[in-house]
This record gives sequence, structure tokens and C-alpha cells, in this order.
Amino acid sequence: MHSFPQLKLQLEQARINMSARDYASITVASTFFNCIVSFFLIFLVGLIIKNSLILPAFLLSLLIAGFSFAYNINYPKILAMRRVKYLEAQLIPTLRQILIEIRSGVPLYNAMVSVTNTEGEVAEEFTKITREIGSGKPEADAFLAASERNHSFKFRRVLWQISNSLKAGADVADALSIMVDELNKDKLTEIKRYGQELNPWSMIYMLGAVAIPSMGVSFLIVLLSLTGALIPKIILPAILGLLIMFQMMFHSFIKNRRPILEGIA
Repeated sequence: MHSFPQLKLQLEQARINMSARDYASITVASTFFNCIVSFFLIFLVGLIIKNSLILPAFLLSLLIAGFSFAYNINYPKILAMRRVKYLEAQLIPTLRQILIEIRSGVPLYNAMVSVTNTEGEVAEEFTKITREIGSGKPEADAFLAASERNHSFKFRRVLWQISNSLKAGADVADALSIMVDELNKDKLTEIKRYGQELNPWSMIYMLGAVAIPSMGVSFLIVLLSLTGALIPKIILPAILGLLIMFQMMFHSFIKNRRPILEGIA
């Protein structure tokens, strides 16, 4: 897979049990299928309204095929980033629970075992760590190995701090307390940045979903009335379809950028 060298790693991070070659083959087949189906659907609409739509059907089917291929080939990356997002959202309450138990006199290993009984991405990672420690691997080495295989920088940073504290013989509770405070500050900064981003995105939404379509349709009606031509029947349904697609994509984009507030103190 020379064209997509990161696909294998992205599939592993997304926990998709499939080789890069097989996934790419399925993506190409799905793209071809979507292209053919969309072409015949648009062509069928043309037959219903008794208007030839062969060229629009060809162009739109190619456009749909391009979007389909781009989405499917990047889906493992999207899924891995989504896993990182939820892992980092669960990180603060999980570390706070471990910190409370350590300060109550519970050993680090037992505190991690109690965390594994919960659900979530962080619990799965700590389950792997406790299994390695239970099989005889030193705690510091288990944390270091977990940091190497994990793709969340914040989680890797926490594991590095714990590993370094264990190797240096320092108090793990102090390191965890510092990391919880830093993660809280990072999350608050992320929330402020998201609030600042909403203003320009709101303006883009008003332009794309309200101003441009309404002004464009008005300009088209005036222009065609001056020339005496009729508005093609496909124009208004096409504009409506594009507006629906734009709003769905915009809503998904804003939703994915919204920070998760779980565990903030």
C-alpha cells in the first residue's frame, strides 16, 4: 500500500481487524458501487421528470464516488481520533480515582485493578497494563511499553510521568496530582478555544445556509425572467439537496470539534 503508507497503523489504532490491502480493496469496491448506483438513480429521476440527466448524472456520480472514497479511506483515522478523544475525556476522572485510592493507602497496582472494573478506553488500557504486571513485568517497564503503543499524547505523557516516578523512587501520587491539574488546565483552554471558534463558524453557516442560497435563487429568477427562459425543474430540488447535505456536514463538523466536559473540576 504505497499510496497510503499510514493505513496499516491507522487500522491498528482504530482496532479494525483487517489488513491494509483488504481494507483498500473494500474501499475501491464500495466506491465503484456508490458511483454506479448514484448514476442510475439520477438517470431514473431524469426519466421520471422527462428530462435528460445523463451528463449531470455522470458528473454527480463521479463527485459522490470521490467523496465516498475519501471518507472510507480516512475512516480508520477518524475512528482512531474519536477513540483518542473519548480516552482523553475519561482520563481526568480515572486518574483522580487512582490518586484518591493511592492517598488512602492503596497500592498503585490495586488502584489500577479497581479502575479496570469500569468501562471505557482508559479502563481497557489499564487492563493491559495490569495484565503485563501480573505476568511478571516490572511496573515501570509496563507503563513505558503502554506509552509506546498508545496514540494519545496526553495519555502517553501520564504514563511517562508514572514510569519516571517509579524508576526514580518518587511519590506517584505527587506526579498524578500534577498531571490532573495540567489536564484540567488543558481542557479549560480547549473549551475557551472552542468558544472563540464558534463566532467565525456561525458566520460561515449563515453565509452557506442562508445568505448565498437565498441571494443566488433570487439572482437566478431575475436573470431568467429578463432572458425569458424557464427555470429548469431540477434546479430547485438540487439546491435543496445541497443545502440539506451542507447542513448535515456542518452539524457533524461542529459536533466533532466540541470538547467533552467529563471529569473537569
